Amino acid sequence: MLLAIIAGGIVGIIDPATDVALKPLGDGFIKLMRVVVGPLVSCTIVLGIAHMRDLPRAGWVGLKSLGYFELLSTIALILGIVVANVLRPGQGLPRRREPPRRRRRRRVRDGRHGPVGRRCPAEHHPGDAPPRAHFR
Repeated sequence: MLLAIIAGGIVGIIDPATDVALKPLGDGFIKLMRVVVGPLVSCTIVLGIAHMRDLPRAGWVGLKSLGYFELLSTIALILGIVVANVLRPGQGLPRRREPPRRRRRRRVRDGRHGPVGRRCPAEHHPGDAPPRAHFR
């Protein structure tokens, strides 16, 4: 995957027109990853808990996982704030003095998003009412 990222960067530097032409391929890959990652993580968690024979131990593992999540999220937040304050990204760029535009309301989509949807296909069962809106 790292080689693909490097190859994409090289293609973008050498031939920007090809880079723009390959954008739909990259967007489709990102959509596929979003569809796969959610169910994969859920199944991993459920199977991990199901294979634990001792219920109090499962609770303890869950508590430790929650603690690690909170600790690492806090560290990442502090690190991001420190780096942003030290490096000052965007400093020196010209500011636009245009008045803010009013955003148009998005219309509700009908569930068709091209060859790759934004939601997991398993969420839509035959016979159910069609989904009314998809969130990004």
